[in-house]
Amino acid sequence: EVWLSIAFHLGLIGALVYSIIKKNQILVFGLLFYFVNLLLVCNLIFNIGASMGERLVYHSSLGLIILVFYGLYKLTRKMKEQKTRLYVGGGLTCIVAIPFFMITQERNAAWKNDYTLATIHVKTNPNSALLNANACTYTVHKSEEFANKSKEIEMTKEARKYCLKALELHPKF
Repeated sequence: EVWLSIAFHLGLIGALVYSIIKKNQILVFGLLFYFVNLLLVCNLIFNIGASMGERLVYHSSLGLIILVFYGLYKLTRKMKEQKTRLYVGGGLTCIVAIPFFMITQERNAAWKNDYTLATIHVKTNPNSALLNANACTYTVHKSEEFANKSKEIEMTKEARKYCLKALELHPKF
C-alpha cells in the first residue's frame, strides 16, 4: 500500500511538472491545491500532533476533484451533440461519485463517538503507538459510563491491552 501511494504521488508530481511546462493552468491549480493542502497536514514539515486521517486531507481532495472533472470535461467536449455530452458526462460523474458516496457512508459509522473512532482505527493500523494510546484513553472513558461493574472491568482490561501495545511499540510514549 505504501509503494502504491508513493507511485501515485510521484505520478502526480510528474503531472505537475508536465502541466507547468505545457502551461495548463487548470491542472497546475488542481495539483498545487492538492499538494499545498496535503503538505500542511502530512507531518513532514511539522508535527501537527494527530494521526493522519481523512478529516485532514479533506481540503486537499478538492484538488483531485478538480483533476477528475477536468478530465471528464476533456473527454466529453469532443462529442458533437449537447444531449450526448450531458448524458455521457452525467453517467461518468455517477460512475465516479457513487463509489465515493458508498465509502463515505461506511466511514460515517466510525465517527459515532471517540471510542468507536479510536477502536476502529487501531484495528486498521494496529502497529501505531498513537492509535493504541488513543484507543486506551477512549476505552477507559467509555468504561466509566457503565453502572454494570463487570462491563466496566471488561472494558478496563481491553484498555490495558491497548496501553501495553502502545508502550511495546514506543516505550517512551
